Amino acid sequence: MDAGYWHTLLTPKGTPVTLLAPATDRGGYYTPKNTVSWPATSATVEGATLKLSVEPQAISTGGTLLRLDLANDNQLTGRDLHGYNALALRLRSLGKDDRLQLGIIANDGLAWGTDFPVANDWKTLLLPLDKLKPMGIMLGQAYPTFMPVAVGPFASQKAFSLNAIEGMQLLLPALGPHQTMQQRGIEITEVALVQM
Repeated sequence: MDAGYWHTLLTPKGTPVTLLAPATDRGGYYTPKNTVSWPATSATVEGATLKLSVEPQAISTGGTLLRLDLANDNQLTGRDLHGYNALALRLRSLGKDDRLQLGIIANDGLAWGTDFPVANDWKTLLLPLDKLKPMGIMLGQAYPTFMPVAVGPFASQKAFSLNAIEGMQLLLPALGPHQTMQQRGIEITEVALVQM
C-alpha cells in the first residue's frame, strides 16, 4: 500500500510462472535426511542464485541436495495454468558437467521427476512436463531416525495437476565407475513453468 492506494501486479497471459526464485524463497528450503549439501544464496552476474555444494566425502556417491516448498505467496491452487507444458531451469554445475535429478512434489505428497545433464557453464534448460515420471519422494529428518531417506515411487501414482504442485526436490546421482571430480554441486537462478 502506498499513499492510501493498493497496487496489483498484472502479468500478461503466458508469462512464465516462477517456482523457485532464490532471492525471495529461502523460507521454504529444508534439508532432507542424509543431505550432502547445505543451501547458500549467492549474488552473481546471473542475479541471486541458490548454490548447493556437495560435501567432499559425498562427491562420488552423490545424494540428496534439497527439498523446498513453494513460497506462501506463490501457491498455484486456483491459477489458470492452461497451456503450460514445460519447466525452464537456469542453472550450472559447480564442477565438471554433471547430472541432476529434479522432482516436482504434488499436494498428495508424491513426486514426479526426471534426470538430465547439467553443463558447468550457465544454460537455460527446458524439460517437457510429459517426460516426468514417478520418482521416490525425499523425506525430511524423521523420527525415529531409522526411517528411509525416500519412499516410492508407487505403481498407483496418478498423474499430477499443475495446480497441485507444492514443492520440488533436487538430488545428484552417484558418479560412474570411471568418473572423478574435485568439486561437485549445482547453482540455480530460477525454475519456472513455461509454455513451449
